[in-house]
Amino acid sequence: MRNSLLIDGLPLLGQVSGVGRYSHEVCARLPDDVFRIWYYYGYLSRRKQDAAASSALSRLKGRAGRFKRFKSVARRLSSLASRLGSWDLHWQPNFIPLPGVRARRVAVTVHDFSWEIHAPFHPRERVEYFRKHFYPGIEAADRIITVSHYVRGELIERLPHLADRIQVIHNGYDHRLYAPPGEERPRNYLLSVGNIEPRKNLLGLLRAYAGIAPEIRRQHPLLLIGAAGWKNREIFQLIDQMDGDVRYLGYVSDQQLADYYREALCFVYPSFYEGFGLPPLEAMACGTPVIASNVSSLPEVCGEAACYVDPEDVEAIRSAILAFIGDPQLRHQHAARGLTQAARFSWDRSAAEHLALFKELAGP
Repeated sequence: MRNSLLIDGLPLLGQVSGVGRYSHEVCARLPDDVFRIWYYYGYLSRRKQDAAASSALSRLKGRAGRFKRFKSVARRLSSLASRLGSWDLHWQPNFIPLPGVRARRVAVTVHDFSWEIHAPFHPRERVEYFRKHFYPGIEAADRIITVSHYVRGELIERLPHLADRIQVIHNGYDHRLYAPPGEERPRNYLLSVGNIEPRKNLLGLLRAYAGIAPEIRRQHPLLLIGAAGWKNREIFQLIDQMDGDVRYLGYVSDQQLADYYREALCFVYPSFYEGFGLPPLEAMACGTPVIASNVSSLPEVCGEAACYVDPEDVEAIRSAILAFIGDPQLRHQHAARGLTQAARFSWDRSAAEHLALFKELAGP
């Protein structure tokens, strides 16, 4: 008799980025013959939500997320619904275990501490929810997965007595999708990928880019890709002032994103804080040189491949961009290092490590 595994499937709904990407990629690689896997979407299902699907449930989640009262009711309902049945193992890929789950063992993934370290960057309701529920949920977990050694260190600083429960399992990327182009392509634009929200430091990037001569900007426009996010009015106002040199493309498909990576002159990621940082990894895998912040987990992920900048230093960001624009050899060196660094990560390896941990926890 296979052990039962309950996974919170709510991160699988809606546009796929961040925690949603992580959840999809790991769940897609969990074999059916090891666990009887169930997903919780507000109800229990044996079916994993397709990453490409735009179901009515996905649309409902997206709309409901804008309303605090609806989210509060949904959380109370989840507390009731998740009590149905009993499980050998409950895995929460999104920080806080489902309330009231009857499970012999609980595993939870902690992606970062942005909600605490950079609370003003987040919607107030999210911060309040995490302040109330995060630490009790973590204390109750039998095993805590962190996506980087950096986040593991942050967790140990806060809860040193849980050190022996923490296991680092890095994120990965899809090697079939994110790969260098088969032939050399024209590369003229700059690219940045991520939700349009304060933590990504897009204001710093835009101010750095605005200081570049107009004739250079016209030859090398800046493309921004990602969901609209939150607290971004000033960001969009600055984009509007850039006379078309900055183009916001919104959320794109995975295949489109891979093509944008492959054709970018360089990828710029001056984020204030990351628990891992998937976009620079994907860019490196596509053979695109990366400019990244020298803070949080990004040096762990990018190794010696990236050109690092202080995210608080607008001039440093601008200088790095101009150096990449003006020096093809520099771009080539960083691109080559990036391919070597990216090869150290994969979703297949990540999922295999998750599965081994789940089997250990659930036991025979």
